[in-house]
Amino acid sequence: MEDRRRLLKANVPAARFFRVELLRATSSWPMEYVKALGADSVLAADSAWQVGFAPPSRRELVEHLRVDGFSYGTLVRAGLVNWSDAGEAIDQHQDRLMLMARDHRLSPVGFIGVGRDGQARSVSPVSGFDGQSGGHGAWGDSWGRGRGGGGHWRRTRCHRVVAS
Repeated sequence: MEDRRRLLKANVPAARFFRVELLRATSSWPMEYVKALGADSVLAADSAWQVGFAPPSRRELVEHLRVDGFSYGTLVRAGLVNWSDAGEAIDQHQDRLMLMARDHRLSPVGFIGVGRDGQARSVSPVSGFDGQSGGHGAWGDSWGRGRGGGGHWRRTRCHRVVAS
């Protein structure tokens, strides 16, 4: 249980990191993507939405989380870091709009990433956390369009999300 808490705890500073990166990225594709969807309100510094951006860097998140005291093993198991062929710890998520995924208790369990192609996919080992949460699935923030063409952010439920 302690290991699970540590894995979940790693998502909190990762979400803050992604959020700061989105707000700093004034001319990047994620900023334009969110604006094109009409969801400008999530770009406000005081927005409650935990939408962020994983920059196209190889080590920014790794270095940020290591300063916070997380081990490489924890970061790998949390789905935030991967090992390169050369044995270097690198950011698992690069150049993606990042949405926080939550379990049935609304605890952060990982992320849903949106690529330049607009496709959303689980980018965290949410299914591993899900098995520990009683099989209730995970929740993510997502974008939807109403019948009148207007858009709105909403919470959606993802059952047994598997990292791809």
